[in-house]
Amino acid sequence: MISSLFIIVVVVFQCTVFISNTMNGLFWFFFPMATVVMNDVAAYFCGITMGRKFIKRPFLSISPNKTWEGFIGAGILTIIFSFFFPVLLYRL
Repeated sequence: MISSLFIIVVVVFQCTVFISNTMNGLFWFFFPMATVVMNDVAAYFCGITMGRKFIKRPFLSISPNKTWEGFIGAGILTIIFSFFFPVLLYRL
């Protein structure tokens, strides 16, 4: 009787830990992926809307269409996104 109760407790405890680890693993999958996507999208839109209006110098000689405004805007928006997105994931 005691061994059966012990086995049930161990199995149930492992299941709850498994669910918790899965949810933590999902966070560490979605958060970096979403941050990279946000950075790319923000760089594109900041570069299109504000590109070469404030800083005329080219950003990289390898890719002449990249702009400083896109780089700076993406950095700022990604930092803001990285503060608020974990709160959204936590609520889900």
